[in-house]
Amino acid sequence: MYPDEHYTAHLALIPVPALPAVPARLHFHPNLNFSPSMNKITSLALFVAGIVLLVFGLQSSDSAASSVSEAFTGAPTDKSIWLIVLGVIGLLSGGAGFFLGSRKS
Repeated sequence: MYPDEHYTAHLALIPVPALPAVPARLHFHPNLNFSPSMNKITSLALFVAGIVLLVFGLQSSDSAASSVSEAFTGAPTDKSIWLIVLGVIGLLSGGAGFFLGSRKS
């Protein structure tokens, strides 16, 4: 008999309190909504991350490995393509959220 088996047998006899019922609809307090300034900060962070990814993608497309890949396949490496694509997506979505985001009246 293992020592754990002895304790496990006694644990089965310990009553477990019942969990409270979960309401069908959760109501959030109106003050817990994200403020427009928080959305601006998130959009600005996405915009800056898009710029960084775009710069890294453009630098990696000028690298020696990308030049060799471009010589054989006619296209830069997958890494540089993904960095450029994700950079443009981050730049556009962050810029749209920051400059065209919701404004509270």
